[in-house]
Amino acid sequence: MEQRRDDDWAPVMDDTEAVIHLAGTLQPRRPNTYRSANLETIERLLGATSSSPVQRIVFLSYVGADPNSDNEYLRTKGEAEEVIRGSGIPSVVVHATFIYGDSDDIGPSFASYQTEAGGTVSVLGNGTQRIAPMHVDDLAGVLAAAALNPTTPAGTFKVSGPEILALDEFVRSINPGGVKIRHLPAPVACSPGSRLS
Repeated sequence: MEQRRDDDWAPVMDDTEAVIHLAGTLQPRRPNTYRSANLETIERLLGATSSSPVQRIVFLSYVGADPNSDNEYLRTKGEAEEVIRGSGIPSVVVHATFIYGDSDDIGPSFASYQTEAGGTVSVLGNGTQRIAPMHVDDLAGVLAAAALNPTTPAGTFKVSGPEILALDEFVRSINPGGVKIRHLPAPVACSPGSRLS
């Protein structure tokens, strides 16, 4: 997301009734931080809506977001949710996990699971973890409906894909040329360095 001042955003909001907020990061790169990407972007947005006709904010968050979490990603997402709820603007918070795109742009959650044909990928744990991956196009439809359908109630909602797969099954499905899967032991999966442990 381009870094802009609140007064730069205000004119954009003059004719805006609904906003879908997607800015954020799982892996910040300097000078970006979890706080600047996940929390300060929503603070800037809200600063720009103070005199606007915005009547609804849709916020893409993550399952487990909590302002008291020890995990910085989940904590800043949870803090952002609190700021939105305190704004007085009706909001729809969407908790989504395991979002994926097409093979040429699979997305940050699954990029590490793609490899050249016959290559090797590492999977935390034994690969039997069950996931319900959601295609980014389906997620876009959910977010658009939440923003544009006036009957969508405000609140927090969890969304997932229609099919439940073992993680190993999904890894094979996004590597049609074949893949070797290396399972990392549980102590590694539960280490403090794990992204969402």
